[in-house]
Amino acid sequence: GRKTILVVSEGFVPPPRRHDDPLPTVDSASRTANRQGVSFYALDPRAFDPAPSADAQPADAPPAKRDALRGLAEDTDGRAMVTADDVQSGMARLLVDASAHYVLAFQPAHPTDVRAFHPVELRVARSNVTMHARKGYWAASADDLLLERTEIRASLPKPPPEPMRHTS
Repeated sequence: GRKTILVVSEGFVPPPRRHDDPLPTVDSASRTANRQGVSFYALDPRAFDPAPSADAQPADAPPAKRDALRGLAEDTDGRAMVTADDVQSGMARLLVDASAHYVLAFQPAHPTDVRAFHPVELRVARSNVTMHARKGYWAASADDLLLERTEIRASLPKPPPEPMRHTS
């Protein structure tokens, strides 16, 4: 089923690199979340502050560190809630999304295209229906496919042992 994570944060800047090894990025987090059916909803607690301090930026002006939260929410079909108006509609959508959803499965047109992003467009013919979907999907990598085949092979029942041969 659908999983939802509510992140309460004022935002963050991407972590620095450790020597030459890159640390996990927001993009890798959103790719992993999309593969596992997880949506992120980001809530900035400053949306509840009726009188922000003089040195704080207004809630309507998204500072650079909010961009990471906003991107994570948008990439996983969640919502970023940074103003008081956003919070009410965002929490209502979170509850509806978590309780009523459909999961569509399909055969990809290019199954050999590994580690590529494929955009998806969905349309609904019925009126008065609210629909939203992820922007697309990431094709499985060769490692993912190997792991899946290994897990399938391990889950198959083992054949019974052959009876001992008896010679007279």
